[in-house]
Amino acid sequence: MPCKAKTNRKLSGCDGELIKSGVLKVINDVRSIRGVAKETGICHQTLKIYVFKYKNSAPENRKTLRFTPNYEINKVFPNKLESLLEDYLIKACKLHHGLTRNDVKKLAYQMAVKNKLKYPVSWNKLEMAGKDWLNGLRSRYQEILIRKPEGTSLPRATAFNETNVNEFFNNLSEVYQRFPNLACSDSYNLDETALTTVHNSPKILGPKGQKQIGQVTSRERGILVTACCIINAAGQSVPPYFIFLRVNFKRHMLNGALNGSGGNASKSILTSSQALYQPSEAINQSPTSHPAPSNTTALLPESVQQVDLPLLTTKPGLSNTSIILRTPEKKKPTKLLTPELIKPYPKPPPRKTNISRRKKGKSKILVDSPIKNKIIEELKQREMKNRNKKDCQKKIKTEKQRAKL
Repeated sequence: MPCKAKTNRKLSGCDGELIKSGVLKVINDVRSIRGVAKETGICHQTLKIYVFKYKNSAPENRKTLRFTPNYEINKVFPNKLESLLEDYLIKACKLHHGLTRNDVKKLAYQMAVKNKLKYPVSWNKLEMAGKDWLNGLRSRYQEILIRKPEGTSLPRATAFNETNVNEFFNNLSEVYQRFPNLACSDSYNLDETALTTVHNSPKILGPKGQKQIGQVTSRERGILVTACCIINAAGQSVPPYFIFLRVNFKRHMLNGALNGSGGNASKSILTSSQALYQPSEAINQSPTSHPAPSNTTALLPESVQQVDLPLLTTKPGLSNTSIILRTPEKKKPTKLLTPELIKPYPKPPPRKTNISRRKKGKSKILVDSPIKNKIIEELKQREMKNRNKKDCQKKIKTEKQRAKL
């Protein structure tokens, strides 16, 4: 497809019936082309082309003669195949396996070759469609845009499936059946995000010719701070809670934060259970600017109120130049090959069972006694294991010091 010529000339846009009536006036009434063109408002050159076309056609073919321009004469793909390509691109994007511009052009070349369609010879050089074809496709289908995708991990994408979602909502409905007094203002969602302490420097005015320009910042590379935000189904929010990568927490770390914000320190970047605060306590201590229920733990049993665990957890988780068209030697296939047949959607390989993996998590109700006791026991075993590890390291260190003496 050639480049679109930059010209102020506009297409006639005349109706086929109007052009046909003008041609019949010229032929039957023996009138001049310019006079009929001035009367009907048709360009005299356009009317001249269709009069010549009508005179040279056979009498039996004049009834089915077309009086409108055929702008799709050099179109590579039919409308049906292009609509299938659009659906394929949208579905591949929803599967987090979107195609780049070069991938789309290569797929278009394969579709044209497999379906024995006419396409420009220039496509054979790089075995992909041209840039102009891609721009034409985007102009015909406005829903297709060039987007910058956000990185999504494979475990998060695969964990969001129908089985896990149904299991979560089954547990949620069971909780609402146990506690019928729970309202939408009692259902909270906690999400954590990473904040950096060093932001990107803004653009400044500087001298020309200097290769590098510096800007003073607190540090060249920032330390991530975990921010936990909570909001309920009624739209009421709780002040955020910050977890700093430090050993000890100081109150001045929260300077400039929202009123009522809390914080803690953690030795690891990952959010630990000790660094997390009690959601019910934070909700009850929230200021009046962020209204919340007065007491959310009153609806729970006394044995559950003493456990610092959330109610529900879920597993965290694609011109005016001529075109030389290649004429296919073989016949066209009777059935069009769709993009999905030429390039199927990616499928995950079979999982390896001989590799030791960590314990898989799933949606569960943590206030149940068996699950609660099991989690507490696992935490005690982990603490005991870490304590024994530290004791062994101390013994090895002391033995080395004695050996030196």
